[in-house]
Amino acid sequence: MPGDVRATSFAELYGAYAREVYRFSLYLSGDAALAQDITSETFLRVWLAEQPVRLGSVKAWLFVIARNLYLQELRHLEPGTGLGAGRGGSSTPQACVLM
Repeated sequence: MPGDVRATSFAELYGAYAREVYRFSLYLSGDAALAQDITSETFLRVWLAEQPVRLGSVKAWLFVIARNLYLQELRHLEPGTGLGAGRGGSSTPQACVLM
């Protein structure tokens, strides 16, 4: 695909779906800055993809990319910042009640 056609198609794709990808990312993360980062990275991966975008499944594909980026972010959190943070490292309901 020639560069100018690809750029136009990408701009149209971004214009059509960026807001929905952002809202989905915000729903997952609860963090506006992280949602913006996920949205940007999602569309960067689309731009760099070697295979053409299939319009019939593009929204689902974008959401899968965004979800995977969010899950990747969760895996990179430091061990002390997870669900058990601030509770002596235990995340079981029984341990939380005892504290």
